[in-house]
Amino acid sequence: MENIQKNTLTDREAEELIKEYLIRHSFTPKRFDTKKLVKGVKSPDFKVFNGDLLFFYSEVKNPLLLLNEITKMFHWTTSISKIRRFIHRAVEQFYDVDTNHKFPWIIAFTSTHMQLNWTNFTDAYLGYVARSGKMIYDLRKEKYVINYNEDVSMIDAYIWCQVNAESKRIHQYVPYFNSESKLKNKVEMIMQELKPFESEDIVDANMRKYK
Repeated sequence: MENIQKNTLTDREAEELIKEYLIRHSFTPKRFDTKKLVKGVKSPDFKVFNGDLLFFYSEVKNPLLLLNEITKMFHWTTSISKIRRFIHRAVEQFYDVDTNHKFPWIIAFTSTHMQLNWTNFTDAYLGYVARSGKMIYDLRKEKYVINYNEDVSMIDAYIWCQVNAESKRIHQYVPYFNSESKLKNKVEMIMQELKPFESEDIVDANMRKYK
C-alpha cells in the first residue's frame, strides 16, 4: 500500500483556501446547490461572480504525492497521469453546467509537497518531462497522455498554488493561460485580477502560456 503524504491539506481546506483567495481579489465564489442539480449532473466547486455577473467557473484539485512502495520513489509517470486524470474529471464537471463553454473554466491546483510542484504540472500538460529546455522523458505516446490531450486544451487557465503545510497559506502562485482560448480577452482580465498582491507575500511566477 502507498504511503499517504503527511502534512497535507484536506480537499475542503484546499477549497476554502482558494475561496478566500478569490474573495481577496474582488470575486465572489459561490458553491453549487447540489440538491438543485439534475440527478447524475456533476458540477465544479464554484461559480464565480464579479458583482452580480457570473464571470467564470472554478474547480479546485488537491493531488497528493504518493511514494511507490515497491521502488520507494516518486515517479514522473504517476504524477503526470494523476494530474491529467484530475483535469479530465474537471472538464466533465465544467461541461455539465456549461455545455456550450460560455464562461471561462479555471482549475486551481494545490500542493503542500515540494516535490509535487508547478514543474510537475508543466510536465503533465506537455506530456513529457523537460529540464533546462531539454526533453529527458517523452510520454506523448502513452495512453493516459493521448486520451486527455483534448481535455487539457479545453481549460482556459490553470493556477498552481504551492501551499505551506503548517501555516496552510499559499507561498507560491504559478498561473497558466490558454493562448488559444475562445474567451481569451476575458480570461486575461481575470488572470490579471488574480495576480497576488504584495501584501499577500506570495512568490508570483510569470504567466505561462500553453496551447
